[in-house]
Amino acid sequence: MLEFIRDTIEYQNFGFNTITFSFFGTFFFSILQAWSLLKQNTKIKKKKSGQSLSITFFTYSCCYFFAFLVYGILNRSIGMIVNGLLGFCYIPILFNLHRFKGFFNINWIFLGLFSLMIPTVYLLKGELRNVFVLIGLFGLGIPLILQIREMYKQKSTGSVEPRFLIVFGFSSIFWFIYGLVINNWIFIVFNPFSILLLGIAFGLYVKYRKLEIEKLII
Repeated sequence: MLEFIRDTIEYQNFGFNTITFSFFGTFFFSILQAWSLLKQNTKIKKKKSGQSLSITFFTYSCCYFFAFLVYGILNRSIGMIVNGLLGFCYIPILFNLHRFKGFFNINWIFLGLFSLMIPTVYLLKGELRNVFVLIGLFGLGIPLILQIREMYKQKSTGSVEPRFLIVFGFSSIFWFIYGLVINNWIFIVFNPFSILLLGIAFGLYVKYRKLEIEKLII
């Protein structure tokens, strides 16, 4: 274990530099992400509803974070490993979405297919692994678009937790900076796309929340 830590990017470059500062930033936002996922799960349980939430988005995110955990271990990055551990935070959300919204056959099929990302990351080597992770990141954009579509379709904030969207948006900014610092083009290319989609989702939340408040006043 100690030998693994000594081999990590963060340990080898520890000091008063941008890599260390970026690491603490991404570590901080990983903790915030875990907190926001907890809040999202609490809201689902409180409302006993999964309205306006895309099962596909949370299923894909769960599997991708576990795949990212493997990627972080293979790349000797504590920051990536900590972020990958967020996969565990998605499990109770999926459980409660199944409980209150229900899984169709297609949802189970997607869960099985998305789970294949985890062993694939381990089996691929070198640049092929990096390309796969990048494709997987952009693949995350599709479920995120489906989440936006779900909110637009329902015309309601439903059980969407705004802190989840805000925290993940700011986290994407930090991962973009982290990518610039460690010269990882995967983070540099994807995160602006992620920020845009999360911004759209948050914009819809604000719009529908305002309409819901107006209806209550009337």
